[in-house]
Amino acid sequence: MIGNDRLYLATRALIEGQGNVKARVVSAMRILDNLVPSEFTKCPDIWDRIVALRQKTSFRGPLRHKGLKYVLRDAYENTATNRRNSTYSKFATEIFELWQMTS
Repeated sequence: MIGNDRLYLATRALIEGQGNVKARVVSAMRILDNLVPSEFTKCPDIWDRIVALRQKTSFRGPLRHKGLKYVLRDAYENTATNRRNSTYSKFATEIFELWQMTS
């Protein structure tokens, strides 16, 4: 039992968030980006699953021209535009399961 607050907040963003499942998973992943491995020393398998989830939900997009400079698209939003809702439902379930493992 870890009781990580950020996992709770990510799960809450999935449940109470605005928009479709893709938008809710993107907001939950932005919360999970703040996690560090030292928070999961007792359960390294949870950290491994979070890292795997980050990799599945964030692929860098092409460069966009913004004013005088080029910037990368947001990785989470870029990936969400190229994936199906059913895939993001599975990601949401995985985030919820991670929270259940820590509670």
